[in-house]
Amino acid sequence: MASKQEIIEFLSHPRKIAIVGASTKEHKAGYFVPQYLQKRGFTIVPINPKISMFLGEKSLDSLDEAPDDLDGVIIFRLSHSAEKVALKAVDKKIPMIWLPDRITSEKARQYAEENNIKFVQDRCALRDTKYLVLRQNY
Repeated sequence: MASKQEIIEFLSHPRKIAIVGASTKEHKAGYFVPQYLQKRGFTIVPINPKISMFLGEKSLDSLDEAPDDLDGVIIFRLSHSAEKVALKAVDKKIPMIWLPDRITSEKARQYAEENNIKFVQDRCALRDTKYLVLRQNY
């Protein structure tokens, strides 16, 4: 698991991140979390085969189509689907894998740790940015 300091470091500097399960429904975390991160300077690479555009970016069909220079991936899928995507992210050597609130996978966590990939599960990137990153500046 990524340490608190590694989470702060990741969220403190805008990066290029894939958003698997990007949603066009504004009430869903797969919409408002990436929207918030994009406003903070993150480059968003949306992944959802059911949509063509997301927050002004072309949506890709799968993580396989994503560029190799990703700094992280946030996976807005149910646990069983998220696990498969997380395992693919480890194979692609994406340096940070993030599973949002209530999404967990011990298999993915173990595989990530075995391959020196930072792994976060059951945490919200928006909330962590507000409470871990922005609060330390006050």
